[in-house]
Amino acid sequence: MDHLLARTWGEFALPPMRAFVDDLNADLLDAVAAAPSEAAAGVRRIAGGDRLMSYRTPAGVEAALRRLTGIIRERMPTRAVDLVPALADMEALRDDLTDDFRVFFPDLRRFSADWLHANDSPPLRP
Repeated sequence: MDHLLARTWGEFALPPMRAFVDDLNADLLDAVAAAPSEAAAGVRRIAGGDRLMSYRTPAGVEAALRRLTGIIRERMPTRAVDLVPALADMEALRDDLTDDFRVFFPDLRRFSADWLHANDSPPLRP
């Protein structure tokens, strides 16, 4: 889903993706001191590696799939699976997945806004 959001970012009247990711990375790194050490290490890898921006490209998705494959292999050796071949399926279905995402994402934003309102939570940044 990150790849689809990154590919269609400009269609949803969001702030520029680069500015959003820079702000998010800064916020994450500011909050990292309060996180458990394993989570803090993950946050540093995500922010420091500019991973959210990398998901715009198939190469960035492939790198993410390789990382996930390694994590699964390490944590669940009896269930090891290679996720990288799924990239070919994603590429083959790119247009259909993108069309579905264009319907899904506005629904997700409405649902989130409604939930925040119903739970007296402050609105999220745009």
